[in-house]
Amino acid sequence: MMKQYQDVELVKDMMSDESLGEPVLLRKGQKGVIVEIHSSSEVPYPGYDVEFFDDAGDTVAVMIVREEDIRALSKRPSAEEVA
Repeated sequence: MMKQYQDVELVKDMMSDESLGEPVLLRKGQKGVIVEIHSSSEVPYPGYDVEFFDDAGDTVAVMIVREEDIRALSKRPSAEEVA
């Protein structure tokens, strides 16, 4: 199971939902961060709310994805861990 605020990327192309306006085609490799974990009967399937960003760091979509649709990215060391 992945964790909240974990960096992830898509493993396949997906169309976003319309939560931020017009649907956006998200490409395999699109980076994002998990902002919420869903495991209740209130969502259509267990999954994660992921906020996806463009290369400039602007949000392009926020949507629920299944765990099999994303993969965790390696954790980058913090400044304290490098020093």
